[in-house]
Amino acid sequence: MDHSTSTSTFADIMSARTRDRQHRPLLTVYDDTVGTRTELSYATVDNWAAKSANLLVEELDLGPGATVALDLDGHWTTAVLTLACWKAGIAVTRHATGTHVDVVCCHTTRLSAHDTGPVLVVGDGLRAEPVEPVAPRAGLVLLGEDVHAFADDHDAADVHPTTPALVTDATTLDHAGVLRRAQRWRGALGDGARVGLAGTLDDDAALLLLAGVVAAGGSVVTARPVTTAPPWGRWETERVTVAAGRCDALSGAPDGLATVELTATHDA
Repeated sequence: MDHSTSTSTFADIMSARTRDRQHRPLLTVYDDTVGTRTELSYATVDNWAAKSANLLVEELDLGPGATVALDLDGHWTTAVLTLACWKAGIAVTRHATGTHVDVVCCHTTRLSAHDTGPVLVVGDGLRAEPVEPVAPRAGLVLLGEDVHAFADDHDAADVHPTTPALVTDATTLDHAGVLRRAQRWRGALGDGARVGLAGTLDDDAALLLLAGVVAAGGSVVTARPVTTAPPWGRWETERVTVAAGRCDALSGAPDGLATVELTATHDA
């Protein structure tokens, strides 16, 4: 059953797709910095996102009208925390400066750049816990240690189509705008597509691609760190059906593999 015609926010689409897809994969991440492969189902991602949304609201006192900056070095929690913010009506941005930001979500590799203000810290591995101890300070919260104390669902009653969702270089998209772009991506990808991302999740266009993949009931294969050339052999093993990336990165795509330019549905 297609629920997308009756939804008004991205949280609605995520909930509908989770009911449909359950334990089918949404996100497969190769973290070559630590040598791991992490596969998360729709149900797992949605559970992490709900818990994280509750942490943002209850622990960090955020809600509709707040903005969170993402500086996560391509870590898989980029997807989780984006969806968590959208569940809670919080806008996300990649820019920790130049716009009002209430909280920064950062990977431990980026922590030195955020030595003041509230920070939600993410570590490596499936539990997202720091490998090395993180010196405590006021306003610093460790996602991997604290998130499990929060509820497995989140009430998104205060989120509306006009609630801001994504702050980019050019504009601020509300939930209605994100949904329009998600449906455009759905049309470009096709339902159920398994998408190889030739780029990082830490990108405005990649976040909108993620929204489109969810709308299409598909899945994403990505890697950290990003290499100059897409991992064609790995993607063949992962049964990727569509490669998404910048035009130059896709020039060597194997015959028979569909490609879509990452910026294709990012503009208005």
